[in-house]
Amino acid sequence: MKRKTGIWLAVPAFLLVLSVLVVGHFYFKSINQTIFDESSAHLSEIYHQTNQSFSTLVDHTWELLHSWEPYLRDMQDDTKKSQYITQLQQEGKFTGFYFINENGKFMTVEGKSGHFDLKDKLDALVVDGEDVVVY
Repeated sequence: MKRKTGIWLAVPAFLLVLSVLVVGHFYFKSINQTIFDESSAHLSEIYHQTNQSFSTLVDHTWELLHSWEPYLRDMQDDTKKSQYITQLQQEGKFTGFYFINENGKFMTVEGKSGHFDLKDKLDALVVDGEDVVVY
C-alpha cells in the first residue's frame, strides 16, 4: 500500500514540475519576443531620426552652396575667391571644398588637384549639372 501511495504522490509532483517548465518556457519566449520587438522599434526610431537629421544637414549645405554660386561666378579675382571660400569653409565647418569637372578632375582651394574615379551615373549627374554628394 505504501508503494501505491508513493506512485500517486510522484505523478502529481511530476505533472506539477512539467507544468511549471512548460509555463516557464512560454513565458520566457514571450518576454524575449517583447524585448526584441521593443528593441527593433527603438532602432527604427533612431534610424529615422538620424536619417532626418542627415537630410536636413545635406539640404542646408546645398542651400548654402547654391547661394554662394552667383557670387563666385561673378568674382574675377582668384585671390579674393580663395579667401572667400576659405572663410566659408571655416564658417560652414567643411573639411574639404572641391571643384569637380565632368571628367572627374578636381581642384581644391589650396591648389591641390587630382582625379576622382567617378562611375557612369555620377558622370552623368555632373554633366547634367545635378547636385552630387561624393563620400
